[in-house]
Amino acid sequence: MKEDIGIGIIDVYSQLELTQCLESIPKDLQKNIFLVSNTKNKSVLNVPYYRFEREVSFASMRNRILSHFRLQNKKFLFLMFSNFAITENTFFEDAVKTASNFGTWCMTGRSEEHTSELQSRVDISYA
Repeated sequence: MKEDIGIGIIDVYSQLELTQCLESIPKDLQKNIFLVSNTKNKSVLNVPYYRFEREVSFASMRNRILSHFRLQNKKFLFLMFSNFAITENTFFEDAVKTASNFGTWCMTGRSEEHTSELQSRVDISYA
């Protein structure tokens, strides 16, 4: 399952936040990262990236990630901003297992009842 996961990171925040985000991804999934940047930040990992030379919309950045992973035939895509940090090593696998019981799904960030930066919660929506 891990080879089917694609992790797209939209970098629009500081270098420190990008570094923390990248380092929080479990080591065995770091090869599945694609970074899209609208800043001059540097990646601390050797991951593929695309840097826009001018300001573009979030939709353009998201579409670049989706295009990259479609070419790689990834089944499970995670999109996150560079100010997120993964606090559980099994977050990605757990989210895929939960989502496999439902239809189309998306995950959200922080909520009032959770204090971690990105909790293990999957919100389900149907197409």
